Order: sequence, then C-alpha cells, then structure tokens
Amino acid sequence: LATEAGIVGRASVLRNTRACLAILEESRPDRLFTLGGTCAVELGPVSYLNRIYGGDLAVVWLDAHTDLNTPASSPSGHFHGMPLRNLLGEGDGELVSLCRPALRPEQVLLVGVRDLDPPEAEHVRSAGLRVLGVETTGDQLAEEIERAGFTRVYVHLDLDVLEPADFDEVICPVPGGMRLETLVEILGVLQERTDVVGDSLLEYVPSASPALEAVEGICRSAGVLE
Repeated sequence: LATEAGIVGRASVLRNTRACLAILEESRPDRLFTLGGTCAVELGPVSYLNRIYGGDLAVVWLDAHTDLNTPASSPSGHFHGMPLRNLLGEGDGELVSLCRPALRPEQVLLVGVRDLDPPEAEHVRSAGLRVLGVETTGDQLAEEIERAGFTRVYVHLDLDVLEPADFDEVICPVPGGMRLETLVEILGVLQERTDVVGDSLLEYVPSASPALEAVEGICRSAGVLE
C-alpha cells in the first residue's frame, strides 16, 4: 500500500469509508453491528450513528490503544492507530470531513487503554477524555454513561483490550489487559442498563485452532447472537 499524506493505504481508507457511508445512508439502519478488520472501519458506523442520533451517543472505546494519533504524530502511519482522533474532528482533512459531526470529548469513554504513544497521552490530558481501567465493572461504566446524560451507546471492541493470557488472537496483544470474564460482564450490563445502538468486534486474528467459544461468548453478551 502506498503512503500518502502520512497514512499507509490512505486511498483505500478513503474509498472504503465512502462506500460504507453510502451503504448506511441508503439503508438507514438505526442499529449496527460492525465486524472488522482493523479499527479503521469505525469511521463510517460511529459517525453515521452520531449523526442520526444528534450527538446523543456515548462511545465506549474498549481497546488497549486510544487510536488518537494523527498522520503527523503516528510513528507507523497505519490508520488503525488514528480513527478515534479522526472521529473527534482532527487529522487528515478529507477523512475528517466525511465524519461529521465530530464526536465531542465528553462522548468518549476510554476503557482498558494502556499502550499510548506520548502524543496520544498528551491529547487524553488536554481534551479531558475519561479513562477507566481494566478492572472497571459494567455497573461503574453504566453509571458513567448515565451521569454524562447519554441515552444511546456505541461499544467499540478491539479484542486487544483483553489480557493475552485469556485471549491473544489479535493484531497487537498488550500485557496487563482486561480479563475475559470482566469484558463479558461489562457487555451484559450495558445491554441491560443502556440502549446499545451499535457494537463492533475488531482486530480478531484467528489462530490455527481459533478460540471460537470465547468469541461466541463475547457476541452473546453483546446481544449480537441469540
């Protein structure tokens, strides 16, 4: 993939984001399940739901990474480390323009993040983004959402939020993660206590003997499997 304007495969990211948004605008769903791919696929689903719900959307970012780099700050140029910053209205101008309206910092809850580049850590501080640790319970998270006054929720799930000893079939495993039972509990409580209008399951890289039982349990807890 060619690197353009500091983004590896920028042309593909633009093309795929436009295609995703076109499908969403044509079909006009009010609930989504996003199956990725990398976190780059979140541009369309999150910005679409934020638009149709008029900003009444809490985005729960379950991820080892904040994905808050810009093309200027990214050490690799890979866009899967940039989508949340883009959704917050900063980064590549053409991609940002596709994702309107931008998320407001108070809409974002970072849960389980622990591998930040220095520019990302600085943005967390300067933007006042809320950060919750790997031992956060579902009730604590639901209370944060209720206290912030949002009635709808999008759950971004990059599976690298998990402790690699529990689940390591991911692109970028990071030690010190959330235990599998904690994640399952969080997803179940959010289904019970909030109006989850969107979920994602991202950055899954199955091994030769994939942990499908764990993935199935995660999907059932998130309400995307009967």
